[in-house]
Amino acid sequence: MLFSVAAATVVIDPFLHYHGPLAGLEYPLLDERYQNDGIARHFSYDALITGTSMTQNFKPSEFDALWGAEAVKIAFSGASYREVDENVRRALTYNDHVRYVVRSLDSSMLNVPAEYNAYDGYPEYLFDDNPFNDVRYLLNKQVVPKTLAVLNYTRAGNVTPSRDEYGSWSRYKVFGREMVLASCAELGDFKEEIRLSEADRKNIRENVQRNVLRTALDNPQVTFYLFFPPYSICYWDALVRTKQLGAQLDAEEM
Repeated sequence: MLFSVAAATVVIDPFLHYHGPLAGLEYPLLDERYQNDGIARHFSYDALITGTSMTQNFKPSEFDALWGAEAVKIAFSGASYREVDENVRRALTYNDHVRYVVRSLDSSMLNVPAEYNAYDGYPEYLFDDNPFNDVRYLLNKQVVPKTLAVLNYTRAGNVTPSRDEYGSWSRYKVFGREMVLASCAELGDFKEEIRLSEADRKNIRENVQRNVLRTALDNPQVTFYLFFPPYSICYWDALVRTKQLGAQLDAEEM
């Protein structure tokens, strides 16, 4: 029975650990932290779009048209610089044809320790080359429903999300001035201006050097496009009201 469970996981492979999507099967692609590494391993691409949820709605097809490339998107909601960097480094190890990396640098994750990881329970057993710890994938009672979900998803007539659709949530949201302003928090006006301390500056330097610059410098054959994603005006209003705007701008300038 255990062998049958393990065999089904290997063959269907809901997290794409061993191979890409099989012909004749359609995959839901709903578990980014479990499936992104498989996408980086097994999909065909020469450009990588990554970052936090601020990149989840990006369309690789638009990058393809503008840069003459074949892009794939692997975003991580709420990710720290460390998490994104570790995934970029692995992708560059899997694929030596990558020409471009487009990566968001979220302002809110600048001033954190370099080793900070926002996500607990990271499935490291999916990311290394140790075949023995794959037992945590092959005989995992939480993976069995994911395996069955691929079959049910296919039987229901669904199709694997396209590279543009993968991770995208914009089609479920309502946009506009009223929706944005309704999300602004009620904050009192703070009196004391917050500035960056030496400890803050050390955090920022180490975070960027270890989790951004190092990978770019180690891969001079790749062009890195790094950018601050445009946060909501409510975010900036909160910084003004809490007297943190100057510190945030100083951090970005660094």
